[in-house]
Amino acid sequence: MDLNAFIRFGLTEVVLMLIYFVSSGANSIVQSGLKQVMDNEIRNDISAKMESISFEKFHSNNSSVYTSWLTNDINQINSSGFSAFFTNMSSVVMIVVSAATLATVSYTYLVTLIIGGLLIYFAPFFFKKIQQRSSERVASTNSEFTSVVNDSFEGFNSLYSLNALHIIGQRIIASAQNVKKVNVRNSIIGGSVNLAINLVSLFCQLAILGQTGWLVYQHQVNVGALFSSITVASGVFNGLIMLSYNSSTIRGVLPIFTKFDQFISNQSGHELTTLPSDNTVKIENLTYHYPNGTEHILNQFTYTFQSGGKYAVIGESGRGKSTLLNILTGRLTGYEGSVMIGGIEYRTIDPLTLTKKIVYLDQDPYIFDDTLRFNLTIGREISDEMLMEVLKETQLESWLAGLSEGLNTKLTQHGDNLSGGQRQRIALARGLLGHPAILLLDEGTSALNPVMANAIEQMLIHRKEMTLIMITHHLRPELAETLDDVVAL
Repeated sequence: MDLNAFIRFGLTEVVLMLIYFVSSGANSIVQSGLKQVMDNEIRNDISAKMESISFEKFHSNNSSVYTSWLTNDINQINSSGFSAFFTNMSSVVMIVVSAATLATVSYTYLVTLIIGGLLIYFAPFFFKKIQQRSSERVASTNSEFTSVVNDSFEGFNSLYSLNALHIIGQRIIASAQNVKKVNVRNSIIGGSVNLAINLVSLFCQLAILGQTGWLVYQHQVNVGALFSSITVASGVFNGLIMLSYNSSTIRGVLPIFTKFDQFISNQSGHELTTLPSDNTVKIENLTYHYPNGTEHILNQFTYTFQSGGKYAVIGESGRGKSTLLNILTGRLTGYEGSVMIGGIEYRTIDPLTLTKKIVYLDQDPYIFDDTLRFNLTIGREISDEMLMEVLKETQLESWLAGLSEGLNTKLTQHGDNLSGGQRQRIALARGLLGHPAILLLDEGTSALNPVMANAIEQMLIHRKEMTLIMITHHLRPELAETLDDVVAL
C-alpha cells in the first residue's frame, strides 16, 4: 500500500513538472509572438506618420536616426518595457496567492502588506526623472552610434582613396566607448533603484517577522507559523520588488514614445489638398536664406512660368538655382514673398499635394536596393506597355534588352552597378511615369553624351502639356533655341 502511494505521488510530481515545463515553454512562445506583434505595430505607426512629415522636418535628422528608432529604440522598448510588463503579470499572481495565504493565518497581515506594498511601489518614484533622462541618453547615444557606423561605411570610397581606412575603426570604437559609458551609467541608476526597493522590502519583512512574533506571544498563532509566515511573506515582497522595479523601467521608456509622437506629429496645417488645372507658377519678390545662414540665396526674385512652357535656369554656382526648384516643389517653405500656382498661394497648399502635380529630379537620383521594375514604378500599378514606352523615350530600351532578367534585374543601393547616365535616365523614366504637369530637372542629363542628352531634352520639350524647368550649367545653343525662355540667376 505504501509503495502504491509512493508511485502515485511520484507520477503526480512528474505530471506536475511536465505541465510546468510545457506551460513555461508555451508562455515563452506567446510572449515572443506578442512582442513581435507590438514591435510591428510600433513600426507601422511610425511609418504611417512619416507619410505626412514635411521635407524640412525629415531632413532635420539624418536617415540613420530613423533607422535607430526602428531598431535600437524598439529593442530598448522590448527589454525595458514589454519584458518588464510580462514579468509584472507573473509578479501580480505571486503577490495575490502569497497574500491570500497569509490572510488565512491572520487578516492583520493584510494591513502590513498594504502599507509595505505602497512603500515598495512608490520608492522608485524618487528616481523617476533621473531614470527617464538616463533612458533618453541611452536612446540618443544608440542613435549617434548608428549614425557614426553608417557614415563611416558610406565614406569608404573617400577613405580608401586617401589611404585612411583606419578612420573607420577609430570612429566606431570611439562611439562604441560612449555607448558603453552611457549604458554603464544607466545600469548604476537601475541598481540604485533596485537597492532602494530591496531596503524597503527588508524593512517590511522585518515588520512581518515582528508582527508574527507578537501573534505567537498573544497565542493567536503557533510557533510553526513563524517560519511559514516569513517564507510566504518573502513571496509577497519579492513579487512587490519585481513589480516596483519593472514598473520603474517601464516608465523609463515612456520618453521614447513621447519622442516619436512629438517629432512625427501631423504638422501640415495646410488646408488645400487639391490643385487647380492651371499650372502657371507666379513668383513675386521671392527671398530666401537657409536657416543657419544670413546671406540671401534668392533676393527679390520675380518671374512667371507659364503653364506648358519650357524654361532653362542658368547661373553661377551658389546663385540659388537648386534652391528655387526646392521651393517650387514645396520642399523649402521658410521664404519671403509670394509663390502661387494657378493663382493659389503655396503657403495654403499641403506640400505633399504639390508632389501629385510636380516632379523634381535632383542631381543625385536615388536608386533603391530592389528590382529595375520597382525603381521605375515605386509600387505603382503600371503596365509593361507603358514601361516600355517610357524606357524608349529615355533611351533605355537597348540597355534593357541586354539584361538577362529584364525588368526583374536587381539593382543595388545607390545604383552602384549602374553608370551615372543610367541612374539619371532611370530617375527620369520614374518621374515621367507619374505624368507630371510640371517637371523640375536639376542637371538631369549632365552624365549623358551630347547626342543622347539632346535626344532626351527634345523629347521633353515636345511634351506640349508639361511645364519643363531645367537647371543647366552647359546650355547648348540648339537647346536654347527651342525654349520659351532662359532665366538667369
